[in-house]
Amino acid sequence: MAKKNLADLNCQTTIYITPPKIVDAVRSYFPGGIIPLDPATEPNNPLNAAAFAAGPSCNETSLGDGLKICWADYGGTFINPPYSREIRAWLAKLHEEVVLGAEVVALLPAGARYSTKYWQKDAFNAGLDAICFVKGRVKFLRPDGSATTGSNPYDSQIMLYNGDIERFIEAVGHLGKVLVISEIR
Repeated sequence: MAKKNLADLNCQTTIYITPPKIVDAVRSYFPGGIIPLDPATEPNNPLNAAAFAAGPSCNETSLGDGLKICWADYGGTFINPPYSREIRAWLAKLHEEVVLGAEVVALLPAGARYSTKYWQKDAFNAGLDAICFVKGRVKFLRPDGSATTGSNPYDSQIMLYNGDIERFIEAVGHLGKVLVISEIR
């Protein structure tokens, strides 16, 4: 029996583009409205980040594998990693970069993962400042920009690490309730 990925119950793809309402909110968080780095995007850089990494089919303007570059060098990062088994590697990288001082805004699935060892270690790390629990299911886009059919099986959250909490609340607060983290033990 083939293993199913965590994003698409039909095992067709793990490539889903962040929808405009989330992108616009994230852009408004970053000074000048420009996402400094998107380390997990597509070769056409759909979010128009100043720098980006696009994986195996990257072009000359891409930085290559987002798991191998130093996010802390870019002055801010937005990450919407694949919601597949790869998410463990992306969260480990997020944790590594946050320890180095990187400012990161991450769109991540919420829910049952809270109890996993990797989530406890890497997502709930000491750099976590705030979490926006997005109202409703995020409606991701296909790589061609068309809307996905069917329902996203996950709730979503936008997590802020090493960032400006007030600016985060102002930027994403309309998307859902924001929990400010005072301390993680």
